[in-house]
Amino acid sequence: MKTRLEQPSVGDGGKTEIELQSKNLEAQLLISKISVDHIIEREVGGIIGRFRIQAKCENVTLNLKKNSGKFSLRLAPRLDVGRVGAEIRDFTLAWNPGALEVVGEIKCEGVEGFDQLLRDQVKAIAQDSKAFIEPQRETIKRYLEEYFSGIGLDLSTPRELVSSRPDIKISLVFDETKEDADNGLWAKGKLTIVFEKSTHQKNKSLTLESTLWGEKSTDQVAIRLPKEFAKEVVTEAFSANSWSHRIGSDKVPGFSTVMNSRLVQFFIWPELRKFSKSTKFLFDLNSNKDMEVTGQGLQYSVNSNLLAKMWAPRGGEYRSFMNFTVPLKSKVQLSVAKGKLSAKLPNPSIGLSYKWDADYVKKYRPSQKFSASTIRDKVVDSLWGKVLTYDLPKIPLHQELQLQIQKVDVNAKSELNLYLTP
Repeated sequence: MKTRLEQPSVGDGGKTEIELQSKNLEAQLLISKISVDHIIEREVGGIIGRFRIQAKCENVTLNLKKNSGKFSLRLAPRLDVGRVGAEIRDFTLAWNPGALEVVGEIKCEGVEGFDQLLRDQVKAIAQDSKAFIEPQRETIKRYLEEYFSGIGLDLSTPRELVSSRPDIKISLVFDETKEDADNGLWAKGKLTIVFEKSTHQKNKSLTLESTLWGEKSTDQVAIRLPKEFAKEVVTEAFSANSWSHRIGSDKVPGFSTVMNSRLVQFFIWPELRKFSKSTKFLFDLNSNKDMEVTGQGLQYSVNSNLLAKMWAPRGGEYRSFMNFTVPLKSKVQLSVAKGKLSAKLPNPSIGLSYKWDADYVKKYRPSQKFSASTIRDKVVDSLWGKVLTYDLPKIPLHQELQLQIQKVDVNAKSELNLYLTP
């Protein structure tokens, strides 16, 4: 049988259950040998005759037409020490009438007509899958149990999460599993984040307690993180001189409004008039101070001192153009939907100071007129209420099963509940 089991969902009841549905189901049944050796007795005219019937057919192949059947499994977790296996609660296997067919010619030896009798039996099976499956249900279930006995999740094995920052390594490991009537299935463990470029401590590690459980009231799987999670991670990820990020000028808030108007350029930044309106400048961002973060749950305030080096295309290459210092303060409102983290800046305020690159001034003698306050206001206007989005890493549980964060909420203890789906 060949299929792909998809559409996992968490079931009802006191235990977490997962139902898997087949997709593009195909099946082939190879019968290596069918033989009959039977003696029958018949009375004809008062004379009892004994007749021996012998017949043999080999290599009979039956095919189930693609997408003409349905196979589903209902699984419940089975807990061992540090491992979650699957217990088969039920299965369904059925096909549409006429979907099962003989492939090729049936070659038989012995009594004449046995091949046609076999074909008739196959047609009967093809018309009524239930009549064929039900007598074999226990046998099929034992086969499935044997197959799934070798499949499980070793929760004690660290799972590496893919980060958008190669210098930040994230791993998740569970060291305790349990199932009870109140909380269903849950696992407790640690989330470890290594910041390889941290200036506080080389390869600094941040280890946080985490809990994975099946949420009975909402039929969802969730992971719970401590309330200081976001604050601690952001503080380390954006510590002084530990990060850098390059963006194009099309990603800088408010910059496009300046590039699209020669009149605006004339009054606030004349040097830009030497470039076409479609010119792409580059900005390298970093910070020489730790980012200050306060708050908890999904509501925070940040205070950062950003440094930005601007590069301009001249003579077929990018040359250092200007340097900016941008103190930034803002509240940050976090939310999660469909695997993406959104950060809204409801009330940002920034400062802006600048310095022309000395080599650029010496070589190109630019107009150094620059209205910092006007540029700052345009950036603030573009940032006000802006929502920044980031792809969140998926949590790998098995070779072909990863959990994605779909939404997040905060409980009474200000802990973060991240709800997961495959």
